[in-house]
Parts: sequence; structure tokens; C-alpha cells
Amino acid sequence: MKIKGRRSSRRFVFGLIYEALFVEIDAHQLMKDRLSDVVVSDEDLAFIRESLAAVEGHRKVVNELIADAAPQWPLDQMSKIDLAIMQLAVSEIVSGRVPVAIAIDEAVDIAKLYGSESSQSFVNGVLGTVIKNINSTVGSVSDG
Repeated sequence: MKIKGRRSSRRFVFGLIYEALFVEIDAHQLMKDRLSDVVVSDEDLAFIRESLAAVEGHRKVVNELIADAAPQWPLDQMSKIDLAIMQLAVSEIVSGRVPVAIAIDEAVDIAKLYGSESSQSFVNGVLGTVIKNINSTVGSVSDG
């Protein structure tokens, strides 16, 4: 497998987050295991590591933001695919590593590829509510 660019790096990280929801292995260990079979540039590897660190470092806040934005869907009842997609996107937004619009667009694209028929609209709606909640709490989250 070859990873080239941020889009494929982000999808790789999504896969790690998703897999970590099911196994007792730390996502960083999964990354090490999975990268043994992958061709990846230093730049893309840095993006993967930073993305995974952002998810792990902000997990509690990220999960609270998702739960607050979708109170009718407890996290343990959410599709694991949708949850992993949103954890990645919200961690990118919270850490300020990626502009809001890009984080949401990429999340919706991943939902189209890997989620159910309703994933795209669900992910988009929850992320929109997360942004609205952040803006009403701490001020505007902008794209730059």
C-alpha cells in the first residue's frame, strides 16, 4: 500500500481510529504495525503521527463535543465508522491543525466512501452543530 498526500494520510488515520475502537491495542501501536506494510513519505508520516496524536490528546473533549452535538445518539450507540470519522474531524478542528471547512469536507468524503447511506448527512449535521457549539462557547472558529 502507498500513502501519498494528506487525503490518503487522513483516510489511513481514520482506519487506525476505527480499528482502535474494536481492539485492546493503542492506536499508536496499530500505526506502527500498519506502517510496516506501507510506503509513505516523511511529510505524510509526520501528518499521520500529528493527526493521531491530536485525536488521542483531545479524545475527551472531542467525545464531549460530539455527544453534545448529537444527544439523541449516545457514543456507544453510534456507528463506529461515523464516530471515528467525527473524532478525526473534531480533533483537527480543536487542535487548529486544519481549517474547519477542510476538516468537514474531508469527513463528509470519508463518510461517503465508508459509511452508510445516512452517514454523510449525519456526519455533516453533527459537525455543523459542533462548530456552532464551539462558536457560541469560545468565540468564532474560523478558517484562518
